[in-house]
Amino acid sequence: MTTLSPLVCRDATHYNSHQLAAILTECFTDYVIPFTLDGPIFATRFNAEGLSLTASRIWSANNNPVALAIIVRRGSRCRLAAFAIHPRWRRGGLGKAMLGQLLREARQRGDSAMWLGSLPAMRQALPCTTEWDLYVRKPCAVLWHRWRVKRRQGQHH
Repeated sequence: MTTLSPLVCRDATHYNSHQLAAILTECFTDYVIPFTLDGPIFATRFNAEGLSLTASRIWSANNNPVALAIIVRRGSRCRLAAFAIHPRWRRGGLGKAMLGQLLREARQRGDSAMWLGSLPAMRQALPCTTEWDLYVRKPCAVLWHRWRVKRRQGQHH
């Protein structure tokens, strides 16, 4: 359990698929595209993609979930399969801090890259800092972003 003040962060092993689906649906309220998911569909979809409950995160305030990140893993790469922040907590810089935490954790696991797919309309919401080595690949409907998570030679933290 880590803290992103005033939020508390826990891995997704503390939740079942019904709870995770409800949190995801709630955090996607007022999203660009309406989004709902139930427990069985959540489990089927994300398990098929390589869901990592230990790498996935839920941030809460006063025991109420306000954001989540679903991480899927394949070998030494991970993908942010879902990332949502409840509308009351958006636009305050939390997303950038949360992504930074996820990238640090990916680095600690030894992952070589983290991928994220986003709609073109969401491009402005992504933090594009040089420290994160953002690469963008543009297929038709989704922008794919890759962050290098391994340290460059000579880089120290």
